[in-house]
Amino acid sequence: MAESAANMGYAHVLSKKRAEANDALRKLPITIESRVIVGVAITQDAQKLDHFFSLDDEEKMIMVKKLGGVEVV
Repeated sequence: MAESAANMGYAHVLSKKRAEANDALRKLPITIESRVIVGVAITQDAQKLDHFFSLDDEEKMIMVKKLGGVEVV
């Protein structure tokens, strides 16, 4: 039972982080289509989600471009 409660708590935290990721992506100068594509890529993987929030805005843009298939030099 405790494990079930812990899993529910973790799922709630991930749900909140997914919403926060969308809010963070809205602040970046990208198209809605890019935000949707990259948002799905980021939020399907907890490690990508954690990494995204560890970055500053410039680094987030690089991650967004890479996940969106844009060449970054």
